[in-house]
Amino acid sequence: MISVLYIIGSLDVGGAEKHLVRLLPLLKKSNLHVSVYTLTHKGELARVLESAGIEVFQPPLADFFYKNARALKIPFLLPLTVLNLWVLMLIRRPVIVHSFLPAAYLLGGICFLLSGSKFFVMSRRSLNEYQTKHPLLSRIEYFLHRKINLALGNSSLVIEQLKQEGVPPSKLKLIYNGIDASKKYIDVESLIENKKRARNLLDIDDSCFVIVMVANIISYKGHEDLIRAIYEVKDRIQKENLVLFVGKDGGLLESLINLSNELNLSSNIRWLGLLHNVDDVLYASDVGVLCSHQEGFSNSILEYMSASLPVIATDVGGNSEAVKHKETGYIVESKNTKMLGDAIVELANSKEMRLLMGIRANKRVHNLFSINKCADEYLQTYLKLFNEENNLSGN
Repeated sequence: MISVLYIIGSLDVGGAEKHLVRLLPLLKKSNLHVSVYTLTHKGELARVLESAGIEVFQPPLADFFYKNARALKIPFLLPLTVLNLWVLMLIRRPVIVHSFLPAAYLLGGICFLLSGSKFFVMSRRSLNEYQTKHPLLSRIEYFLHRKINLALGNSSLVIEQLKQEGVPPSKLKLIYNGIDASKKYIDVESLIENKKRARNLLDIDDSCFVIVMVANIISYKGHEDLIRAIYEVKDRIQKENLVLFVGKDGGLLESLINLSNELNLSSNIRWLGLLHNVDDVLYASDVGVLCSHQEGFSNSILEYMSASLPVIATDVGGNSEAVKHKETGYIVESKNTKMLGDAIVELANSKEMRLLMGIRANKRVHNLFSINKCADEYLQTYLKLFNEENNLSGN
């Protein structure tokens, strides 16, 4: 049995974290031995993996530092984390160490080099803009690029950036995110029935045009852009409209509420906070929007498409690889509120177009971006890596 140790900052709710929670139970069923090490604290999604029989490790005293002494995390928790992770690798001897996100790549790479584990795989989940703010981190990443066995990206642009950073093409592989393929509502009657039920639950009028945006409230996700776009086109939308924002506050919520009040849009916006199950919010909506300024490959877009929603997304990262412009939604320029507003008006004023694009989106996501297909690609990647090494050793 091939054992894989995954390293990630935490299992709080986020795109990479939700991806692992969907993926790892399927890999476990494929006869891989999978476990997770979190660098800071386990996080609320850890219980989902643990209930599936997957071990989740964290550094000693991690909960204390996270809850009571965050300022001491770097001087005290960081060395403790590195030491604990290194010892875990020595004891468990995972065949493959797989890191997700930059911090895990850095610390996991150091421990891998000191542990003697066989294979090191990294997953880049976003574009590399962060490197401009952390030049030392980028230099260490470039060093680790020469040591890894494989680098995975979740969009073509991520793969291209890794290539430009010096990762050989032979060590690069594109694996898209995946969504639960069991949720199919591709006929109009099912869509209408689910919409009515969800709107009754959320107390939303049937005649209202509803936009949903699922993204943690941080600056580069573009919440302000959507608010300003709605303000610019409110007189062109032929019916009452409502925006549902779903996501954890990263410190900007108060300023965004103030902005919506200044623009007299407070009655048009609901801040729903962090939700673990967004199905009813999606089913109650007419359009899914993601107007981020940077992105790897968005899970939110796949969730919109799975719920048969047309999507309006900015042309960053892998968004245009998921959304087919004018077929399953619209791709617009990042930070361009006019283009965003125009796309909203097009869909707001045409129910027929929304239904057609939504059904196409549903078919596309389940044909190309299912979590089962994604899990199989991970499994085949690991097996190929393992078998090629064994064949070389045998020769």
